Amino acid sequence: MRHLRNLTLYVSPTDSLKEASEDSFPGLKMLHLTAAPQETLGVVAHFLQSMPPSILLSIDMFRADSSSSSASSLNSLLAAVAQRLVPTQLRELAVHETFQNVPGTWSMGSSDIKQLSGFMELHLLKIDTRRTVLLDEPTLLAVVKTLPKLKFLSLNPSQGWGVLKPGVTLSGLRRLVSHLPFLTHLMLAVDTQGPPDLSEFSCSHQKGLILVDLLDSRIHEDNIQTTAVFLKGLFPGLKGGAENGSHLVFKAWDVPTITYVVGPGEDGEKYRERWKHVERLMGPSLEASR
Repeated sequence: MRHLRNLTLYVSPTDSLKEASEDSFPGLKMLHLTAAPQETLGVVAHFLQSMPPSILLSIDMFRADSSSSSASSLNSLLAAVAQRLVPTQLRELAVHETFQNVPGTWSMGSSDIKQLSGFMELHLLKIDTRRTVLLDEPTLLAVVKTLPKLKFLSLNPSQGWGVLKPGVTLSGLRRLVSHLPFLTHLMLAVDTQGPPDLSEFSCSHQKGLILVDLLDSRIHEDNIQTTAVFLKGLFPGLKGGAENGSHLVFKAWDVPTITYVVGPGEDGEKYRERWKHVERLMGPSLEASR
């Protein structure tokens, strides 16, 4: 199998590659591991830990999938990635966890994400789970600073973050994009409640930005105008591509309420309408997703 470049495997708790020879898959580039039905990412982590180091030296794309989850399975998987994959080699990391036994009780937090610090060649980071995202701004910024080539950042794009006040503020969003000059796709939730500092404003400089999706970010009536001014200033490229030839799409609250978790007393349709208002205030040149 000296010429094998892509390897896709279903793995169970008893599977292992401990007996594989060091030169089993020289030059392997893409590794896709899927946990067996009803198994979690912890099984994928165990299998990854069992692989001989020489097999993993050339991996630049890694994907992990599971149809079940546990409180610690995501953390275990990201720990295995940090321990076993080469920070100067990995370019794409995608994790997909499609089921949660007890909705709303498990989370993706700072202790999970901070394990990805230092993957300096990473271009794509996508983690899609059914977990509540309890990620604090300082940790996310610290991690992003070590990922200078990141183009695609997506955290829980299908489910959203599931919290009233995400840990990332609008001002934090500005600092985040300032560290990612090659950013093309950004999908995360932000807290629009705290007024952003508009006195020392600097716009982003991403020439190839294609998508900004603020997922299930909550927004109230009295924050609409300030948020629109802030986003228009931060992302001046939201103009349908007059300057860079691309059509940049802006989204927020762009999936059915049945997908995004809505708490007691909340109205998902109101959030959706408020974000449409933000889009209108950002100007007719905005290439909206509607």
